[in-house]
Amino acid sequence: MDALLPLLLLWAGFLGTCIALRLGMNAVESHLDSSLGPLAPVSRRRIQPLPCTPERVSDVIGQYRGAPIYARVVVARVAYRYDRVQPEDAVTGLCEDEILLSPGLVYRPLNALFAH
Repeated sequence: MDALLPLLLLWAGFLGTCIALRLGMNAVESHLDSSLGPLAPVSRRRIQPLPCTPERVSDVIGQYRGAPIYARVVVARVAYRYDRVQPEDAVTGLCEDEILLSPGLVYRPLNALFAH
């Protein structure tokens, strides 16, 4: 019984420390959230798409709604590669560096480091 009391005191101290740390971290997190506000990385910012017309196109790799899907296109002297299909009625927009070709084909710049 004598050995049980110090063990219970140690556990009580440990739990008290955990609770204090949790409350402190919650306070820090809420302070950061309120001071920084909603931030979004530039590469993930969504904008409404405007369909564009390519100046040059390369290999056809498929079709979507009767329109050819090109592996690469050039728009305004910038080369893009095919990324995905986005239905025209989709709620989300495009990332800042993406372009949209009718009927909903999304292209990313060739020099983009990663895909979504």
